[in-house]
Amino acid sequence: MKKILIVDDELMMLKIADRALKNDYETILVDSGEAAVELFVRSLPDMVISDIKMPSMSGYELQRLIKSKAGVNVPFIFLTSDDSKESENKGLEMGAADYIKKPVRADELLSRVNRVFDNAAGKTVSDNDNADISKTDPKDNEFIDRELEKLPEWIIEEPLIDAREGIKNCASAEAYLSSIDIFIRHISNNIEILEKCFAEGDIENYTIKAHGLKSTSRIIGCMTLSAKALEMENAANENNIEFIKNNHIAFIEECRRHEKALLDRTKEEEKEEISDEEVQDALMAIREFAIEEDFDIVQSIVDSLMKRALKPEDYKKISSIKIYLNSLEWDEIRNITNAI
Repeated sequence: MKKILIVDDELMMLKIADRALKNDYETILVDSGEAAVELFVRSLPDMVISDIKMPSMSGYELQRLIKSKAGVNVPFIFLTSDDSKESENKGLEMGAADYIKKPVRADELLSRVNRVFDNAAGKTVSDNDNADISKTDPKDNEFIDRELEKLPEWIIEEPLIDAREGIKNCASAEAYLSSIDIFIRHISNNIEILEKCFAEGDIENYTIKAHGLKSTSRIIGCMTLSAKALEMENAANENNIEFIKNNHIAFIEECRRHEKALLDRTKEEEKEEISDEEVQDALMAIREFAIEEDFDIVQSIVDSLMKRALKPEDYKKISSIKIYLNSLEWDEIRNITNAI
């Protein structure tokens, strides 16, 4: 099975790409360019899929580094919400095999990855393969309607959310609920980072965070917040400091409005509490089975923990373990559990 290294600083995007590809490819997930370079050398993937705007190292820089390290031409795909023609041209001129704009449906992402591999192997791509499968047809609408029926009523009723858009982007009710959960758990931290960047005049990282918020909020159907984040990202890209100063407070207020609405709604769907002792016991069990590199048991423990009401610091640990588990980074899992 071919291996694909997927790089994005947003956990939601990693999970969406992983769900789209994991049945056909071995996926390796990583949340930074620096870690991606290290993993590339160690795992030698057959393809790299990367976001462009990330802290510390951009997707462009990552592509250059990997190109210099690869002994052979490894296909590189940009998966980004930067929809400017200039950015697309730059990516393709650098040698990218494809430039895919977020949000992208799971079936389209898989199709385009398959197409890149086929092209690399010299296979002929049929007209059907080149068809624009991103267009919604009646069959898709029927599928979306069925998935909407699986959602809690509060999501359908919440005016700040377009649930149909969320299902279309996430491809299933299960994936959509997971994306909403990730968004809720990270929105507070994202607001803090935006506030810190604004206070310090750090326009570069302000742009990156607004860019990420634009993507993640759109994916779950929070279109008003996504549009506001896009305005701030565009202003930051143009170095329009005056616009940012005049609109930053309104942007943060919009973020907090969404945060409060979603948190208030989810109180109706609260997860079962879990004690610190139970979390510690579970982490110790993960440590023991990580020594044996027992994938199935560790995955089972992680999945059961993710269904409970974890504290933010515990959620971060378990999420990291889940990412490392997908890429079979047993040493990293042991490092996390050894620290308890």
